[in-house]
Amino acid sequence: MQERRTEKRWPKQIPIRLVVGSGREVLSEDATTENISRHGACVLSELPINSGRYLMVINPEHPKSFVAMVRARRKGTDERTRLHLEFVNQEWLLVDVE
Repeated sequence: MQERRTEKRWPKQIPIRLVVGSGREVLSEDATTENISRHGACVLSELPINSGRYLMVINPEHPKSFVAMVRARRKGTDERTRLHLEFVNQEWLLVDVE
């Protein structure tokens, strides 16, 4: 399979909080990135959301939050679910990663 990524991803585990929904229908989860780039991340998550949904990604180490779109949801060979996210409103600051 040919690699489709146009930018480097770093294999960095960063603790984050995912929040999806509004009002009474809010779901949230503390999660961890598996890898990350300026424009997206692969996140280990059990949230029951599928491709096309938007969510908030909160970085507790820095007072920032990001809107992200779920581009894919898959289960790895380790049977853990991953969400492939694309940040849509800004770039992730990779100061702690590079």
